[in-house]
Amino acid sequence: MPSLKHLNLFALILLMLSCAESPEKIQSTSIAIDVDSISDSFDITKIADDVSLIPLKETSGSYIGEVSKVFKLENSIVVFDRLKSKRVIVFDKNGNFLAKPTDVGRSDEDPLQLNDCWLNGQNLLEVYDFSTKKLYKYDKDYKLSSVFQSKYDRVFTALINNPEGGYVGYKGYTPYNSQREGKN
Repeated sequence: MPSLKHLNLFALILLMLSCAESPEKIQSTSIAIDVDSISDSFDITKIADDVSLIPLKETSGSYIGEVSKVFKLENSIVVFDRLKSKRVIVFDKNGNFLAKPTDVGRSDEDPLQLNDCWLNGQNLLEVYDFSTKKLYKYDKDYKLSSVFQSKYDRVFTALINNPEGGYVGYKGYTPYNSQREGKN
């Protein structure tokens, strides 16, 4: 005869399985890449007019851990390190340190978790904070000019300025959420 402990465990498992809501089926397409067709090297001069190497001179407090994005402007180079130093650092066109517009969590004005950054239509830096859902905008001297918080309660994996107005956001790893069903 089964013990009371075994019966309780069996009842608990049945209860959990009967309460589970099955997620919506998602249609997907697989894409296969033939890695054997990829060569070890590629002559970039076939697609680029100019290739130049600019060593970035890091100074104390402006170290880069892992480059996530680089933007080359006429007089500056903007480097985004999303994972290691968690900051945006700006260098002049010769690679000398110029500015550090973002510092994570040092003051009330600072973002808490940088998730993405881009240059808007005026080539001004904009940074998205995943944690607070805020958008930080910087002027031409990389000083904070404004902070905008979305009226929507969504968190985006990446966000970018839409040249036609507004922003376009993307959210990855989104599980089924019955509370949001049918809501925009």
